[in-house]
Amino acid sequence: MEGVGRALAFAENLVSMSRYRLLCLNDENGHFEPVEEFEATDEFAAIQLAESLRKNRRAELWRRYTVVKEWRAR
Repeated sequence: MEGVGRALAFAENLVSMSRYRLLCLNDENGHFEPVEEFEATDEFAAIQLAESLRKNRRAELWRRYTVVKEWRAR
């Protein structure tokens, strides 16, 4: 049982990460620029990271098939 106890203790210390995609729109041609993909522990952390990656561009932050946040104005 000692091995099971260690495995459970290890699992409790793991942080669950979700994958996010940041799509940025190019204002000149209206097309999406290359996607930024990253992992974050929660939506708040993902939004904070996306804020720094989008560089004041219009953008959408996605988690799987759901829009988490939209930035429409600069």
